[in-house]
Amino acid sequence: MVFSGRRSAESVRGRYERMRKVFSYILNFESMTGNGGGDPDVNELDDKIEKARVAGKDVGTLSGAMLKKWYEKGWYDLFNNR
Repeated sequence: MVFSGRRSAESVRGRYERMRKVFSYILNFESMTGNGGGDPDVNELDDKIEKARVAGKDVGTLSGAMLKKWYEKGWYDLFNNR
């Protein structure tokens, strides 16, 4: 679930736009690292994200914790399959 409770159309649209932006950061990150599978820990992901940032990839505010959450909650699959 993306969020609980009742939301207005504007808040749903805003949340979708923010999530779409994060998904674009994930794709930029994966364009450098690939999607090699496995289950790296958050610190390892943070290091890889920082390397992508230094290499000039637009990964915005992406973090290892955020990336793991996207995979665990199924949001990555949801956006990737659309």
